[in-house]
Amino acid sequence: MNKIDRDMIMNAKAAHVAQAAMTITDRVQHLQPGSRVLGAAAFFLLACDRYGVDAKDAFTAVTNLMVTKEGHRDEFAATKMYLENEL
Repeated sequence: MNKIDRDMIMNAKAAHVAQAAMTITDRVQHLQPGSRVLGAAAFFLLACDRYGVDAKDAFTAVTNLMVTKEGHRDEFAATKMYLENEL
């Protein structure tokens, strides 16, 4: 699989995306904060390049997936709390 089409991005399951976010968070917890942020950004850009996804489109899609009118979706609450309280 070389490319991810727009439908795959737009139909991603929030629970799966949240699980991926928590996995990345868990793996970078031993690094310095600046390295965590830049490492996550590097992963994002490299993954977009690898799968032929425009980074702006992916960023927009995940923003829309994560946030509702009421705030962050429940699926992302654990990662958000972990980042705020543990890292």
